[in-house]
Amino acid sequence: MYVTIFMGDLMKVLFHIDEMEKWNLLNANLRNILEKDSNLSVSVVSNADSVAYFMSEECTLDERIKYHVCLNSLKQRGYDRKEINNQVVIVDSGVYEIALLQSLGYSYIKP
Repeated sequence: MYVTIFMGDLMKVLFHIDEMEKWNLLNANLRNILEKDSNLSVSVVSNADSVAYFMSEECTLDERIKYHVCLNSLKQRGYDRKEINNQVVIVDSGVYEIALLQSLGYSYIKP
């Protein structure tokens, strides 16, 4: 048994995904962490091949999570940003967004 003690601001967690085949694992991680604590601030940054998920029929988004998609990766793969769900934030650079969120106190997790 363990006890989690957290005092202060809301805990912030950043999940980074860059491989298409990791989405099932990432979604399982998201379910598990939000089941443990639904009051977390959770963000997902998608870049490289993983951006294809947002164009797929399998794409399901959780309204409790803020999704960030790399515009550079979309462009490199020929995707139109207008095809992305409006729940998703399109950022110029995924790697920059990761560094920015970490500087704002987000804990980095890469499944």
